[in-house]
Amino acid sequence: MRVLHVNKFLYRRGGAEGYLFDLAALQRARGDEVAYFGMTHPDNDSPQRYGHFFPPHVQLEPPPPGIAKRAAAVGRMLHSPASRRGLAKAIADFRPDVVHAHNVYHQLSPSVLRAAADAGVPCVLTMHDYKLACPSYQLLAGRAICDACVTGGPWQALRTRCKDGSLGHSAVLAAETWLHRVTDAYGPVRAFISPSRFLADVMAKAGVYPDRLRVVSHFVDGSVIAPSSSPVTAWCSPDGWWTKRVWTLSSPPPGSVGSASTWRGRGRPGPSWSGWRPRLRPGW
Repeated sequence: MRVLHVNKFLYRRGGAEGYLFDLAALQRARGDEVAYFGMTHPDNDSPQRYGHFFPPHVQLEPPPPGIAKRAAAVGRMLHSPASRRGLAKAIADFRPDVVHAHNVYHQLSPSVLRAAADAGVPCVLTMHDYKLACPSYQLLAGRAICDACVTGGPWQALRTRCKDGSLGHSAVLAAETWLHRVTDAYGPVRAFISPSRFLADVMAKAGVYPDRLRVVSHFVDGSVIAPSSSPVTAWCSPDGWWTKRVWTLSSPPPGSVGSASTWRGRGRPGPSWSGWRPRLRPGW
């Protein structure tokens, strides 16, 4: 089988890229042929077989200087003809059996999905975050958990100013999400792969193609995992005071029962998540 992976970055930048390269290695070991498409970037693994088809590098964090460059960057987030043309050329040469999309947002845009549809190649997309339900990715507004856009639509981002507390930045992301929904930009995707049931449930709640959601854990067979008695230590703050607590996977979840140490004190700042926000501290 020929698999063409599509991701905006093609170096080990974070968890999405780590999954991408580890999955590709497993596929190669099984005898599949693998190729990549992404954005031109100085840190990309080299050589890139189809690097000459990649759209040019654009820096979005922080935004590029000048009104003209920022306007061009916003336009590229909404639709990128260069990305669509480039992927079409890579598909024509590689002739993949499937296009596996990952984080295509912003730098590539979902326009690449249309290239796969035009070529008649089936496409799947692994969701590595909440972007399709939450314009700012994280289900956070400042330091508070927020699902306003999940239940109320992307324009809620203007009210919450969830992107860096900025009305302008939040408006851009809200408009991006709204436009991609009304134009069915992700329509060519046949299956949306979720690494967790929770993520899939969030997407279903937001109306993100609920009939196409598939839960596939990243390199984990959950059916063979047994509860462990190994202790997990966390700092928890239900009331502004930080308490060292220890739980095991076989014990009730944090927030109900735990074996607490005697240490308590202030001066360890952190957000509160529904009363309890564990902060893992290796070595404690």
